[in-house]
Amino acid sequence: EVMQTIHSHVSSIGPGPALPGACGAPSELLLLDIETTGLSALNHSIILIGCLCFDAGRQRWEITQFFADSPEEEPALLTAFSALAAGKKVLIHYNGRKFDLPFLQKHMKNAGIQDVISGMQSVDIYQSVARYRNLLGLSDNRQQTVEAFLGTGRTDRSTGRDVVALYAGYLRDGNTAMRDAVIAHNAADLTGVLALLPMLSYDLFFQETPVVYRAEADSYSDWNGQPREEVILRFRSRVEIPKPVFGSRSSCFFKAEGCDGGTDGVVKVPLLSGELKYFYANYRDYYYFPGQDQALHRSVAVYADRENRTPARPETCYTRKKASFLPEWDLFRTPFYKKDYRSPELYFELSPEVKTDRALLSSYAQYVVSHIIEDQR
Repeated sequence: EVMQTIHSHVSSIGPGPALPGACGAPSELLLLDIETTGLSALNHSIILIGCLCFDAGRQRWEITQFFADSPEEEPALLTAFSALAAGKKVLIHYNGRKFDLPFLQKHMKNAGIQDVISGMQSVDIYQSVARYRNLLGLSDNRQQTVEAFLGTGRTDRSTGRDVVALYAGYLRDGNTAMRDAVIAHNAADLTGVLALLPMLSYDLFFQETPVVYRAEADSYSDWNGQPREEVILRFRSRVEIPKPVFGSRSSCFFKAEGCDGGTDGVVKVPLLSGELKYFYANYRDYYYFPGQDQALHRSVAVYADRENRTPARPETCYTRKKASFLPEWDLFRTPFYKKDYRSPELYFELSPEVKTDRALLSSYAQYVVSHIIEDQR
């Protein structure tokens, strides 16, 4: 069966935007979007396969669309796609892991066409968006929502359901305007995927340890008028994110905003100044002294009067310390301190060594941001 092959190009975008998270040169990439007659790979067929590739010679992105004038032309679409994809290393898509790729692979298998997808690196921009949707304040994860967030300038507002209806109308009436609308929607999705490549920067940004270049303490009054203290960590990352991101959890806060060639940000963490307890693990090796309100190891406590000591229990096997402390949630740093034995909150001392250890403070900034992200997913 004969099919239609439509060629066009994207003139407004060069080899950039940068390709964070995608390995290889632009010419090794294949951006993909398909249109089908429905959602079921078992009962529906592929009517259009859209591909977007970078032409190094012309220095522009070329769109190639394989369109079926009838569902019977699907094998021809798959064969043409397989030939175009040969030699490409990275497949980029939006939610293709859930829909486009399994749909394509099932139909290639049914048609006896070699699966060219499984050997390619797959980059799903949707996955990155879903991870940070709440931090970015997105109402949903739809591609057009994210495009509006970035301000790509997309004007097409049709949906997959609209495409199904348009294609059915084209088959029924031969209305070429309906066919053109299907092709235009697919082209808009492809150029949208290209415009959304910067969204992959968020994964790189949150994976990289930022560089804390300034650490300072600040005093303020909370909403009850009580005096509070916090540590402010100002950091810089080599990864540039497209839009500001911020979040909070457990009285911790962070904000980051892209700048030329990187991202500047700030992490604010509550500082606890006062007395906390360090609990020894092997309480059977300790005695507790109520008068001093602390535990001592048996090797030392054995010389004290028996009437001044009692065998330590888990909740009394501690020593007290007055200092300034920062919160942690899964033993970022030891030794860790607590208010009481059953208190879930953990802290480590903001010692003079910690204050001057920029590598440690940088790791802690990333640790706090990761803690906030976990709560936002």
